[in-house]
Amino acid sequence: MGIWTYRHLFTKDVKPQFRLSLGEGNTPCTNCDKLAKHMGVKYVYLKREDLNPTGSFKDRSIAFQISAYLQSGKKDFVISSSGNAAISAIGYCRKANCNLHVYISDKIPDEKLIRVFETAYIDEIDFTGIRSGEIKQITKLDLTLNFTSRAKSDALKFSRKKGFVYLRGSTDDLAPVGYKTISYELVKQVKQIDAIFIPCSSGASTLGIYSGFYDVDKPCPRLHIVQTTKIHPIASIYDQQYKKSETSLSSAISDRVALRKDQVSNIVTKSGGTGWVVNDDEIDEARRILNESCGIKTSYDSALSLAGFKKALLHNHNIKIPLLILSGK
Repeated sequence: MGIWTYRHLFTKDVKPQFRLSLGEGNTPCTNCDKLAKHMGVKYVYLKREDLNPTGSFKDRSIAFQISAYLQSGKKDFVISSSGNAAISAIGYCRKANCNLHVYISDKIPDEKLIRVFETAYIDEIDFTGIRSGEIKQITKLDLTLNFTSRAKSDALKFSRKKGFVYLRGSTDDLAPVGYKTISYELVKQVKQIDAIFIPCSSGASTLGIYSGFYDVDKPCPRLHIVQTTKIHPIASIYDQQYKKSETSLSSAISDRVALRKDQVSNIVTKSGGTGWVVNDDEIDEARRILNESCGIKTSYDSALSLAGFKKALLHNHNIKIPLLILSGK
């Protein structure tokens, strides 16, 4: 059933014949004793969104978005992505037998490019051709991959020209809905948490998590959003203790414009939380600690949540029972 286990809580009804699922959701939420001891707290809960079917919490959002659009008669989709959203969209569009045009940065990390190709059933991977610009487009059945330095703008132009649905988390009101199911699960999985640390790009996941607690009439823990020293339009409202960088180990934090900025900052403040801007050294250290303490070899993107928690402790925030969202592989 995936996210549709909670269909009675969704404000938009999607009829059974349009509900797509790859078995997303119902991810484990576990306490890592060794990590908690290392951080000097009693508990540190990890919400393992990296264990979703295509490897990230994007599955929750994409499953709902595409299902809702299918119900309205849409069959052609466009997405721009740093990796995880594209991988998820490929999986769900294949399930629905609909057309997908993906615009990907030509600087996508190798490990994510491999996963894109695996999900698309593309056997031969020519990294050199993509990196040099010799390969700009790959078409396979109902899928087209476009490699460009202007992924977002090119995707937007193409979707407008063709009249195709642009699966854009930063503007689509359907995008946060699937993320609500994280909160629905948390109220069953943990009795008490006082803070949630979320790797944040457009803020759709943060909005969904906040709304999810509201839906089930439970108080929302303090929300702490974490962004990088390269891209930090929302977190920098709260945290000015950083030095801006031109690069980042985390490729998933890619929304520079942050159209949801005011909306996200309002709910973060309302929850009693804040934002954190972390650098590559902090991200890399957090990733190493997760591996050594919990045996979890996660992505740099997921490591943002622990890096944010560490910075919060350094700034004397009184957090006793944190939950870290491990957003993806």
